[in-house]
Amino acid sequence: MAKTNTNTVKTLNDIITEALKPYTDKITERFSELWDNTYEMIERKMDEVDGIYEQAFPYPNGRQSRADYKQAVSLRQESRKFIDWESGSGYSINNRTTIFQMLTGEALKTKKLEWVTENVRNLIATYVSKMVNKLVTHDSGFGKEAADWDFSNATAEYTGVSPWSKSTLKVSHPTGGDRTLTTRIILNVSPLGTLFNQFPTRFV
Repeated sequence: MAKTNTNTVKTLNDIITEALKPYTDKITERFSELWDNTYEMIERKMDEVDGIYEQAFPYPNGRQSRADYKQAVSLRQESRKFIDWESGSGYSINNRTTIFQMLTGEALKTKKLEWVTENVRNLIATYVSKMVNKLVTHDSGFGKEAADWDFSNATAEYTGVSPWSKSTLKVSHPTGGDRTLTTRIILNVSPLGTLFNQFPTRFV
């Protein structure tokens, strides 16, 4: 559990961001594991076809089902950041048998660090923005006037590993009182039958 309580002028955004700081390492670790697992999967598929990228991740075509097409597009886009594009020669749209190598060494470390750092930053910023919006605009929140409040003597307490899965945020303001929000991950189905995740946040 993390708390913020200082005497400087702070916004609601500030104290929620600070409340997540002790959990940044855990969030970073999860993204790092995701990178490593994806790299291993891409590497296996490349090894199966002796490094021929266009065989491992062929460009999707209209003969595929809607679900298979979307999956192929996503996998091809995801795979590109792991490939050393300078390792192949003679590659063109008409020559799709070029062999490429996977990124390794310092190039791989740099790419991973950039990707993990960007995703951690974006995840935290998106979560904080959503929480602030809920607390300011929702009927159960503090009200729109809270956007101009001084939160220097307020506290924000966050618990959970991932902000989008089983997390709780409690914000306490000297005059505004306490507000507690929980965020969960749920699986939903679109009218076309596509499965997707949603992350509802509710006041408790």
